[in-house]
Amino acid sequence: MNERIRELADKAAENISSSPWNSSDDFSGKFAQLIIQECIEVACPKLTDIVVKKRLKQYFGVEE
Repeated sequence: MNERIRELADKAAENISSSPWNSSDDFSGKFAQLIIQECIEVACPKLTDIVVKKRLKQYFGVEE
């Protein structure tokens, strides 16, 4: 696993640790959301790719 994946996992863990109802499902969902957002930014870095970004976020159910 590369360092960026570890950073995203840590960030997902931090985000759910403050919730009193945290669970592995919460972590998995947040981790997946962060990975998808990262992939979108790598694949579609230009502002002109807004339609692609929007479609990918809708497909995976990632909220803004």
